[in-house]
Amino acid sequence: EQKKCIFVKIIIYITEFIYMAKKESTTSTSPGFFASLKAFIVDERTCFALGLVLLLCTLYLLLSMVSFFFTGDIDQSIVNASWYQLGEHSKDIQNWTGARGAYLAEILINRWFGVASFAMLWFGFVVSFRLMKIKIMALWKAFLFSALFLIWFSLFFAFFFAPFFENSFINLGGEHG
Repeated sequence: EQKKCIFVKIIIYITEFIYMAKKESTTSTSPGFFASLKAFIVDERTCFALGLVLLLCTLYLLLSMVSFFFTGDIDQSIVNASWYQLGEHSKDIQNWTGARGAYLAEILINRWFGVASFAMLWFGFVVSFRLMKIKIMALWKAFLFSALFLIWFSLFFAFFFAPFFENSFINLGGEHG
């Protein structure tokens, strides 16, 4: 009889547990779309993956911009064509990162801010490491440093070095300078 009593108590305990689980699952509401999205974005694994992707993109841009100094004159006529024509001439591109990298380096260096465009890469490095929980410097300082460096050095290189590079493929100050 004592074994029956223990068996009954176990069954009652299990049924109460199942009943409470069902009751909690029906009364609790599932989080909304935006709450789930926020939880996904704030998740440490998502931040690390985004930081890693941003780091790889920044390294790709760094490699394409460094390669631009060595292969930019060869790629100049091809890169000045439209984005859609790059696919036809992709095998003729000498840039280490291919046609896309040559085009991006051409835009960043010649059409935008010149050599000072490397400051954007610094900010990309700081943000990517911050997403991976590695603090190099404060984000506002990195942004301020990058923005000031980008604008002032673009003007500086254009003002002082433009006469020396008139017949060159490279525009040290970019079109901004």
